[in-house]
Amino acid sequence: MNAPRRDPRAAAPIRDQIKAGTFPVRLKPGDWQPGGVNRLLDIIARNRETTGRVIANAKQMAKKGNLRLHPNVTRLVDAEVLKKMGSEKAGGPEQ
Repeated sequence: MNAPRRDPRAAAPIRDQIKAGTFPVRLKPGDWQPGGVNRLLDIIARNRETTGRVIANAKQMAKKGNLRLHPNVTRLVDAEVLKKMGSEKAGGPEQ
């Protein structure tokens, strides 16, 4: 699991990489500073059920602010599971 709370200045490079289909997302060392946005960029899990539990746990760990999921992460679980967690599949400008 990779759930960095990162510097808001890194938002543009992350969005650009996601739009370009770059995976894994690459961040500079300075981008990994505490910030107000929590992102889950990748998950390694055995199955969809375990992936759902990992996302739920990450959401609990990210008590402050929203948890934004990389589009590849949203593809690993059913839309219904994301909806129950108050999330949705990527598609907006901040995804």
